Amino acid sequence: MQTPKQSLKESIVNTVVGFFVTLIFSPFIYWCCDMPMKPQQIGLATTLFTLLSIARNFIIRRYFNNNKEQADGKLPEYAESDKG
Repeated sequence: MQTPKQSLKESIVNTVVGFFVTLIFSPFIYWCCDMPMKPQQIGLATTLFTLLSIARNFIIRRYFNNNKEQADGKLPEYAESDKG
């Protein structure tokens, strides 16, 4: 089970990798689609999609973690330890 902080960390690492893959391949993809883009435009589009990706990954991860907890009928370990 992941804490929200661990989920965010995983989402960021996953998205940073995606950021560089997208940044490298975007010029070729836009060229194939006959969409001329300046490097600054590619950088901006990649950055905006990256921010959306971090949020999307975090929300999906938390959704599935919460549903698993409800299905198991128990609280996550971090929630129990916070009760002290």
